[in-house]
Amino acid sequence: MVSKSQCSLYHCGGIVMILAAILAACAPAAGTATEVAPASEAPPAAPGRDPKTLVMAIYSNPSDLDPASNNEQLGNLVLDATTEGLVRARGENIEEFEPQLAERWEHNEDFTLWTFYLRHNAKFHDGSAVDAEAVKYSFTRLIDAGLGMSFILSQFISDPESQMVVVDPYTLEFRFESPTPLLINALSSGYGSYVVSPTTVKANEKEGDLGHEWMQTHEAGSGAYQLAEFSPNEQVVLTRFADWWGWDEGFHFEKIILKVVPEESARRSLIEKGDVDLTYEFSVENLEALQKNPDLVVSLAPGLALQYLVLGKYGPLEDARVRQAISYAFDYDGYVNGIYKGLYPRAVGVFPVNLKCHDPQAFVYTTDLEKARQLLEEAGIEPGLELRYVTEEGGPTSAGQVLQTQLAQIGINLKIEQMDSSSYVGIFYGDVEWPERPEIMAWTWWPDYNDPTDWAWILFHSAASGSSGANAGFYSNARADEIMDLAPAITDEAELCELYKEFQDIVIRQDPAWIPLIEPPDQAIFRKDIRGYQGNPLYRGTFDFYRLTRAGE
Repeated sequence: MVSKSQCSLYHCGGIVMILAAILAACAPAAGTATEVAPASEAPPAAPGRDPKTLVMAIYSNPSDLDPASNNEQLGNLVLDATTEGLVRARGENIEEFEPQLAERWEHNEDFTLWTFYLRHNAKFHDGSAVDAEAVKYSFTRLIDAGLGMSFILSQFISDPESQMVVVDPYTLEFRFESPTPLLINALSSGYGSYVVSPTTVKANEKEGDLGHEWMQTHEAGSGAYQLAEFSPNEQVVLTRFADWWGWDEGFHFEKIILKVVPEESARRSLIEKGDVDLTYEFSVENLEALQKNPDLVVSLAPGLALQYLVLGKYGPLEDARVRQAISYAFDYDGYVNGIYKGLYPRAVGVFPVNLKCHDPQAFVYTTDLEKARQLLEEAGIEPGLELRYVTEEGGPTSAGQVLQTQLAQIGINLKIEQMDSSSYVGIFYGDVEWPERPEIMAWTWWPDYNDPTDWAWILFHSAASGSSGANAGFYSNARADEIMDLAPAITDEAELCELYKEFQDIVIRQDPAWIPLIEPPDQAIFRKDIRGYQGNPLYRGTFDFYRLTRAGE
């Protein structure tokens, strides 16, 4: 499982975790669909395979199908096929939006009133109509449930009853007291913003749980495909929903089979033999081998993820000069070009390159052991300092080993430890204090939507420390907090980005919170007869099955 609540260096970027391509507002798409061979050159599916069935090898079970709580990519893989929102990011572009359940929308001049006009022909899988009352119910449920994804809308909507107004059966208004330009971004998020059937959810409620227990392994959506089978550790089967509003006359798969294949070597064998059409999550070594296979397309597209090392602002690392010294000590070239063989680009600062307001001139550390020694001396650190680097059990320790070798040369002994997944996540997202809390931890993050505050607040704000967010290093900087607090009220993008340019300099150069490592690209491996793939970083690790086709069909 890969999720924001369980996203270590191993799971989300160490060797296998990848994210999809992104588009800046007026730039060409950063992750265009990979070119494939003409249909005449595309090998067919393996003999005996139904050409109208798409088979994908996935690495684990989807653990949660409730939009109110799901925060892992395998859950989203199913939800994106079976459940819809009002709007969606267009193709590979996260700055433009396309209709989904809403045919069109508009807002007033100061973004305090948004109006969405729904399709009249959309149905849930239970046959009930997708109308404004259903949308209001879904978003009220999301907020009232108070589960992991509630914040997607609760940060804007404090009173669902008064702020969401059903004007008529197919018109819904969102009303705010202050400008809320980011509502459309939140509604397009790959987390929480799905619309579910009130009829189905209410029929499966238990003791006021809003259907949450049932929704772990069932869906109540309106998407192109419906859930036909959920067999843990075996497979998930999706079948075509005949009454979906969006079907056209072209070829579309009738059935999608998601086969659970945890072993990477087994997934590689299946895709090479043609027993599956699509897969992902491979090590660099396997990616290199798969790229040489003429029957396959290996797509690696720039995305929005960033892999980093947390530098805890406590204990011996409380002094910024010590964190600067460690940053100068790391062997960036050895990590990027040695371990990752240049396939994953080095991160430039604490914002992903394609995130809105990323500063392309952000300060970048070079490996400079002499500078590191000088900073340690200035901070009064004597040789022999011991630090802990903690990662997840079973995951690679490559970043830690690189850092361990470098720190040994400047008199620091780095102890590498591995923990079981639950313990590691418990510390990362918990309130354990130093010295039980390690000085250095590995992680990867990606945003809910393309906004610098959505990225920054939960990772760097002092109010997001420990169990209050994802600020695992208990980072605290008064000016950084001030910038993040001011940002939501700023509607001028140039002004916003100027503030965040200062912010990025603070948290990487002046008072470093992290060692940014790499930006993992989105990864998709498919047979050459599969066409229509487009990746979008807002929907990381998911595939728009409706758009996929098979050559020759």
